[in-house]
Amino acid sequence: MLLHHLKVFIRNFKKRMIFSIIIIGGLSLAVAGSLLLFLFVNHELSYDNFHDDADKIYNIITLEKNERTHKKIALSMPQFAPVLRNVPGIKSACKIFASWDHEISYNNHRYSVDKILYTDSGFAKVFSFNVVRGNLTNTLSGVNSLAVTSSFAKKLFGKENPIGKQLLLNGKLFSVETLMEDVPSNSTIEFEVLVPLSTVAWLDAQKSNEAYTFFRIDKKANREVALSNAQQACGNLLKTREKVGYFASPSIRSLLDIHLYEEETFYEFPTLGKMTTVYVLAALALFILLIAVLNFINIFISQSSDRIKEIGLRKTIGGSKYALMIQFLTESTLTAIIASVIGAITAILLLDKFDNLMNREIVINQAVILRSALALLGITFSIGLIAGFYPALYVSRFTPSKIFHGKLNAGRKNKLMSGTVVVQFTIVVTMVCLVIILISQLTYMKNKNLGFNKEQVLVFDYNDYKSYETFRSRLLKNPQIINITASQSVPGQITSGQIASIEGSPDKGSIPIFECRTQNYFVDTYQMKLIRGRDFDADLASDVNSLLINETAVKQLGLTLDNAVGARIDYGRGFQSIIGVVKDYHFFSLHKNIDPLMLSRHSKYSGYVSARLKPDNISGTISFIKQTLNDFAPQVPFTYFFIDESFSQMYKKEEAENTLLQFSTFIVIFLAVIGLIALTSIATSKRTKEIGVRKVLGAKASGLIILLSGNTLKYVVLANLIAWPLAWYIGSRWLETFAYRISLNPWYFFYAAFLSFLIALISISIITFRKAFANPVESLRYE
Repeated sequence: MLLHHLKVFIRNFKKRMIFSIIIIGGLSLAVAGSLLLFLFVNHELSYDNFHDDADKIYNIITLEKNERTHKKIALSMPQFAPVLRNVPGIKSACKIFASWDHEISYNNHRYSVDKILYTDSGFAKVFSFNVVRGNLTNTLSGVNSLAVTSSFAKKLFGKENPIGKQLLLNGKLFSVETLMEDVPSNSTIEFEVLVPLSTVAWLDAQKSNEAYTFFRIDKKANREVALSNAQQACGNLLKTREKVGYFASPSIRSLLDIHLYEEETFYEFPTLGKMTTVYVLAALALFILLIAVLNFINIFISQSSDRIKEIGLRKTIGGSKYALMIQFLTESTLTAIIASVIGAITAILLLDKFDNLMNREIVINQAVILRSALALLGITFSIGLIAGFYPALYVSRFTPSKIFHGKLNAGRKNKLMSGTVVVQFTIVVTMVCLVIILISQLTYMKNKNLGFNKEQVLVFDYNDYKSYETFRSRLLKNPQIINITASQSVPGQITSGQIASIEGSPDKGSIPIFECRTQNYFVDTYQMKLIRGRDFDADLASDVNSLLINETAVKQLGLTLDNAVGARIDYGRGFQSIIGVVKDYHFFSLHKNIDPLMLSRHSKYSGYVSARLKPDNISGTISFIKQTLNDFAPQVPFTYFFIDESFSQMYKKEEAENTLLQFSTFIVIFLAVIGLIALTSIATSKRTKEIGVRKVLGAKASGLIILLSGNTLKYVVLANLIAWPLAWYIGSRWLETFAYRISLNPWYFFYAAFLSFLIALISISIITFRKAFANPVESLRYE
């Protein structure tokens, strides 16, 4: 029997090859897209669960608060971890200081390190990163020892055993004592090198929020009691800082909640995702599959209507209703299996490109493969059964006499197909609206005035403050370099955090304020606007005790633009005078509001050097800077970036979401077009004789096209009315993640409506043009 069904399937496939290819092509595309989205969603939901008992690992953050501001900060006091180790119910705790862009030397070769963590021996007890060789606890308890990942060791030592190798890190000699596996791509904490905290004892002694604090509770401990005790112990530490005007409280979050559930937290880990993105992508996968299944049903019904006499003949010669249902279910399931196999192969081939698109390396292990296989089997047989059941039930209920006399009621069938068109175009219009909103927001962010000129500013490392002025003078001899400054950080990167108060105004309290330590000419180089007072003067040595602040700092300190200049601020280094106010500029991405900021002058600090270049012969200017740097500091590798590119990187996630949404929208539109063609084909085939009669009576082709298109366009109108409020709601929620955002414009929805009508008209025209221009004699002979 199965062999017979297979033969019938092959015969029908050959007979209706175009429709069969469309069905399988649409289904395989939907399966491939949905499978990739499933893998991404699974990856996002799996963050940090590779650690042993990951649900028992927690992180403490700081909630800063005063009369004017409330802010969440991922950093905390370094003293938290030692205190937590003595709290009942807590098994271990550690503190982590993150550092980027360091230089390591080995055998006179210099290497740039992107991710270095300074931490203590508690790190090995809290987390479960795999060790290949060595003892991580002993390494992090040492002084001049290091732990490196396998890929970093391979980059430095090739195939040699890294254990015992001597490295220079920032001029200090270290020995590699532990080799670790590469950090899994679904880890919130990333590193290439782990350094004992004892090497930065001065940083560990700070009482400001400088460290990431993690702890693990004991398996046998009461979770609620242990967490309550931990919060109370850390809260007591923070209270000791209230005497200097700093008010804050600790907050505890699970490690498993960091990746997807944290927003609006400063100094957060760079690997953060968004739960909203996961919801959207999961919904996209379901929508794509839904449209594919609805299309399958539509086209399958269309084909079953064409085979109605075959079915009548089978019933006449004794074919049972059950046998006919089995035939249709077998054909639909075989079609789904072929499409799923093609879709799975397509997804595998596209996985690397998908990883690059989403800026993720999706973890593929046995558990993921098993879940994916089960999901694929579920998708395959669900599509086969759902798509085959309704057509099987529809055609098998007719008696032979009704079939041969043409007394078939297509009302229910047409209602189902009309409903599927409304559903499909609701999804299409919603997604098109969201694409337009996303593109508009990205364009707004890229073009928004940031309060400084980000174009043609090249930034590179230079840490020798003693030779900085001579180095700067040499560079400025090149006429292509307009200006140069040096600073601890640059716009778009993390700056130091301080607590500041105004002299003589204790009633106004203290505020958290960001500090950017700079050399002279910072304001000029970045072309910021000074709205009150003056800039730092290179000829005034006293300016090392002076500050520039932004407009937001003026407001939150309780000052005005008229009395800010001359006021004195204390932020732990004695009172310093405000000599100028700069117009607010964005030193973080547009996701965040502009916060209070002060620029301080440090003659013994260089760090980053920023050079504003003329737009012509950029490559020649870069070569000149590289050669000059080599003359002054041959041991320093020349790594650079441009500020405008750095800001663009901040929106990499949104760019990826945009590309993925556009790709998904293309799939949905393609599937919707297939469905609409199927509906139009069915509708026009039932009106073939009517079309012939109208043509004989003088009807024009254009009138017939309008007649045949009218009902379908009504469904598109209804779909738009449903989709607009849905897209408005989703778009508004997404835009709320940005502090600076566009307003939703009604034209976005009109554009989507226009596109949906255009898609519908083109799809309908493929069928209606042929029918409208057909010979009326052939139409009257139909059936």
